[in-house]
Amino acid sequence: MTRMTRSHFGSIEYIGPGKYRAWWTDKAGRRQSHRMTDCTRDDVEAFLAGKCLGPMESSTTWGMFWKAKVDPQIETLAVKTRDEYRRQWRRHLEPVIADERVCDMTWHRANAVIGMVEAPSMQRAVGRLLKKMCNMAIREGLLLVNPVDRAIEYKPRRRRRKKLTDVTMVKDVMEAAEGCKYEPIVLCLMGFGMRPEEADAMLWEDLRPYEFKGSTYCVANVDKALTWTTSEGKHFKSTKNEPSEREAVCGEPFASRLLELSEGKTGPLCPSGEPYSEERPEAWYTSPNVITRNWALWCERHGIPCSNQKDFRSSYSTMMGEAMVPDSVVAGNMGHSDGTTKGVNYQKVTMRAKCMAADMLAELLDEVGV
Repeated sequence: MTRMTRSHFGSIEYIGPGKYRAWWTDKAGRRQSHRMTDCTRDDVEAFLAGKCLGPMESSTTWGMFWKAKVDPQIETLAVKTRDEYRRQWRRHLEPVIADERVCDMTWHRANAVIGMVEAPSMQRAVGRLLKKMCNMAIREGLLLVNPVDRAIEYKPRRRRRKKLTDVTMVKDVMEAAEGCKYEPIVLCLMGFGMRPEEADAMLWEDLRPYEFKGSTYCVANVDKALTWTTSEGKHFKSTKNEPSEREAVCGEPFASRLLELSEGKTGPLCPSGEPYSEERPEAWYTSPNVITRNWALWCERHGIPCSNQKDFRSSYSTMMGEAMVPDSVVAGNMGHSDGTTKGVNYQKVTMRAKCMAADMLAELLDEVGV
């Protein structure tokens, strides 16, 4: 059974699951239609917007512009980024500017719209989205300049105070976490300086021993990430950028414990308990948000200072700095460029350098009795 519903740009006929027919009137006044399959109603709405609006006109509102140009473009972005853009639009921009003409956007209006957002961090996120939308409007000929510039008045940002794991606390954390389900994740975060999504995606097969000058290190092959979003739940994504795909090295006291735990094991470091499935391999892993929540609860029950997954990465960087490891080597092991001309264009962070850096951290920890 079919049914017809109104759209901002014509009519949409529902034919069946994933099947629609779009109806619109062209500029010559002729009634046109197009059948679409394997799509949603929003997809048909975006199609109609493109047909009816064609080249953007001065009467185009931000609501029309979002459906015709912005939303289809952000569909190609990473899931987390796409969801964040859509949430910012629904909560902060659509209720305020959806009915306003794109060509009427000025610096004063942009500043006022962004100023309505309470949280400083969300203000900046909404500002980035509005700036992106204005850049797209410039390309469509609806704006001449981008009103979202450096003069936008953002509220002062108050950074969250991180709970760092000091070198003197490493031994206590390792002893307390021994035998815990999340122990391998914590060891990877503290020993390699991984991003949380990288550690959560690790398999035991990704870890291997590495011999250098009579010492044994643990090498991790970092080539994937596991994240969680409200729209899709847990899912895999590629590493953040090209330098992020790497072989990271850790030394003592982390390496021996990780290698001991890895003996005879396969699969995720932190399994969910569900069997492996080729259709949904992510189901094999514990969800990142579950790890974060349960680790905090576990720390509370056992009376140890709780660092969330991101704070462990900061702790690693801080400890490497105290061990006097060169920034370029720390950056290479953590999976990002050090930003210098030498680091970007010339220097390669070798396995030898990473092993020597691991030794420097091991010496520092040995001095404090770890």
